[in-house]
Amino acid sequence: MIGNQVAGGYTSRTAELLPAGFKVSDDILKAMSSVKVADPSGSVHPGIKEQLSHSPDYEFDIVVIGSGPAGYYAAIRAAQLGARTAVVEKGPVGGTCLNVGCIPTKTLLASVAVLAHIRCGSQFGVDVGECRVNIPAMMKR
Repeated sequence: MIGNQVAGGYTSRTAELLPAGFKVSDDILKAMSSVKVADPSGSVHPGIKEQLSHSPDYEFDIVVIGSGPAGYYAAIRAAQLGARTAVVEKGPVGGTCLNVGCIPTKTLLASVAVLAHIRCGSQFGVDVGECRVNIPAMMKR
């Protein structure tokens, strides 16, 4: 441990940054701490490298707003290139797309597509009795 950093560039404050009630398994924390930070010497544009070297008074070099698909990718890439990176998220980690938007919607649409196929089964020579929708099971999926 160096200052407030642990191996892999993750700070000891990682757990403090998670939403209330969000639990991270010990295996995940162990895996996070074993991630090797890439040597950014040849990967960072010289102008950006110079700007980063002038920011020792700041805790972070880059702050990413939002932890959706673009935000988490940007934060990971910045950290891989050696920048001290923070992510700011107003809601659950993963943003709207992961938690209530794109991914959950596509999951529910897939369930409804299965229901539609079952109801049209007789057109394909498959007779199925009455089928019921189990909303809690769909939501859990």
